[in-house]
Amino acid sequence: MKSYYLIGLLALVILINYIDRGAIAFAIEPIKDEFLLNNTEFGFIASAFGIGYLITALVSGWLVDLYGAKKNLAVAVIIWSLAMVLMGFSNGFWMLFLSRVLLGLGEGPVFPALSKFVHDGSTKEVRGKALSFALISVPLATLISSPLITYFIFFFNWRIVFIFLGALGLVWLLLFICYFKFLHRGEGSVEKGNELTKDSISWRYILSHPPLLANYFAMFSFGYTLFFALIWMPGYLQETYQINLKELGQIVMLPWLLSIFGILFGGFFSDWLWKKKKSVYLSRVCMIWVPQLVSCFFFLAIIFIHDLKINLFLLSIGLALTFVLNAPIYALHAEIIKPHVGIGQGIMTGCLAIAGIVSPVVTGWVTQMSGNYNTAFGIILLLMLISSQMIRLSYRYH
Repeated sequence: MKSYYLIGLLALVILINYIDRGAIAFAIEPIKDEFLLNNTEFGFIASAFGIGYLITALVSGWLVDLYGAKKNLAVAVIIWSLAMVLMGFSNGFWMLFLSRVLLGLGEGPVFPALSKFVHDGSTKEVRGKALSFALISVPLATLISSPLITYFIFFFNWRIVFIFLGALGLVWLLLFICYFKFLHRGEGSVEKGNELTKDSISWRYILSHPPLLANYFAMFSFGYTLFFALIWMPGYLQETYQINLKELGQIVMLPWLLSIFGILFGGFFSDWLWKKKKSVYLSRVCMIWVPQLVSCFFFLAIIFIHDLKINLFLLSIGLALTFVLNAPIYALHAEIIKPHVGIGQGIMTGCLAIAGIVSPVVTGWVTQMSGNYNTAFGIILLLMLISSQMIRLSYRYH
């Protein structure tokens, strides 16, 4: 990257981004009690985020390529920060639902902007590392927030926590503005935003090329697992093992801690393989499908084992393996879809958004019907199995 300061700012905004979207998971019990919600109704509220996320994810990729990453990211932070404040003043189901939609609208442009910044400011040899340093904030957000948010919700009030988190995003925006204003170190073509023309877009290629379709499904599968972990993992541990809120904040730190190592391993090892072998298949593709396939064994074991310590270990390893694919798939996707990095990442983020809609609702429904989480883990296992084979076969024969 042209500036490590910018990578730091991007990592920080993703950190705030994921703390904001996942905070509702730690307020699950007080929100359900206050508004008299069941699991299915709470699942709909949680999934409302994905509705807004899907809308702006698809549009923002095009806007990032057209107008640049800086302006899109700044507007996004304002919208989602205000949404968090609004959630703090919610008075019922529909206000919570609409606030989550607005939160999704604000957070949709973040990853297309991130991909644009990193792709235009780094070389192929270090792109995996740069992405892993930025994306490490995804699990780090929950690792940091799980003890802190549960502590503040337990001793204070979930509304105050949400309002504070909204204000935190606006503080980051001031730092972001100061960076570009006083250091004058923009990201080249990212700020020009003029490389996109209607004639230059091959929509048939973007929407039908088998490797790209495999990438989209892989991102959906990852997103389904991610949103399960963000929204339902605390509830799974509470309901299955009767863990109280104070203990929960510390217990869920392990899966997210190992996920940090998963992201770093994916980025660094992927770049190392590229330098050694100069093979896209080995350095990027295998770093996507192999961890997904291996994770299936851990999610399968959870269904048949009912010991807290063993299941926490299995869940932690399974989640960490799914995070390995992050840097390789972002780098691979940008490399095969350039120069339309924003559009390509926008579609992938759209797939993540669809997962954000589907995962909380389906998980809420199947747990309500079955009374346990076995079917929920079975769905994750199936998605990972299908995704790993789609990636393996589509790139092997194209």
